[in-house]
Amino acid sequence: MPDEEIPVLIIGGSLVGLTTAMLLGHHGVRSLSVERHAGTAIHPRAGHFQLRTMETIRQMGLEDRVRTKSLETYSATGGIIAVESLAGRELATYVKELNEGVEGFSPTVRVFINQDALEPILRERAIELGATVRNRAEVVAIEQDDDGATATIRDLDSGAESSVRAHYEGRQLRFELSCEPDLTVHLDPDLFWRVFENLLDNAARFAPRRGRCAVSVRRDEAGLEIAVGNDGPPVPAPERERIFGRFYQVEARRAAARANRGLGLYFCKLAVEAHGGSIGVEERGDLGTVFVIRIPEPAGP
Repeated sequence: MPDEEIPVLIIGGSLVGLTTAMLLGHHGVRSLSVERHAGTAIHPRAGHFQLRTMETIRQMGLEDRVRTKSLETYSATGGIIAVESLAGRELATYVKELNEGVEGFSPTVRVFINQDALEPILRERAIELGATVRNRAEVVAIEQDDDGATATIRDLDSGAESSVRAHYEGRQLRFELSCEPDLTVHLDPDLFWRVFENLLDNAARFAPRRGRCAVSVRRDEAGLEIAVGNDGPPVPAPERERIFGRFYQVEARRAAARANRGLGLYFCKLAVEAHGGSIGVEERGDLGTVFVIRIPEPAGP
């Protein structure tokens, strides 16, 4: 029998390992990160983080902390140049100003921050979200089978060895579809493919383990109704309109609690309104969060 069982074992507890542990924790998956060094990075590696990375950091509720930490070392409007030496002449300019021209593409900005400054922030957040980080340890053997993997971990200080069983069980979600037979609708296929993709991703991502996702499409006297939801926690009433705003993001405290958040909902709102419809979020029975699209029937000739 293994000494310990964990859904996910991460070998390495540096920038990538800590980020992986943090993201898994954000989605409610426990992990163990094993790192042979005594702590986080001690050298100022990395340094330049692009918009997509900062959007992920923002999603984890860390944007303000990371940007504040960055300002301890770098200018927020800095660039990248080549010089002969620290006191020598400039040879070339690669980036005049780090965030020039990015306005409107993202709710965040590019950031200069060194790895030794960023890793402690990621480590703290990963642990807050349920991850375990074990330093001064290394994996010396792995045996894999059809159901998972068993790793032997050696403590580098004492030399003692222990076994860890990593066995990640899938979400095991149940999907239900209810659609009237022979129902015909007239919608822009490209736009509504993206709408469905966003809403289904949102429903699956934030449903509880072994939860239920449901999709229904029906027509009544008012027109067409499309509903996509899950049995996860509801969106609080004060956020039910704001969640469709551009770049809106629910606070990190709710993300940590695995509450539903808007992902691509601003686009969904624009696409639905382009068809003369409306979109909202509500509770229905045991479904805590249901996104409901209503599109009126076109006027007759």
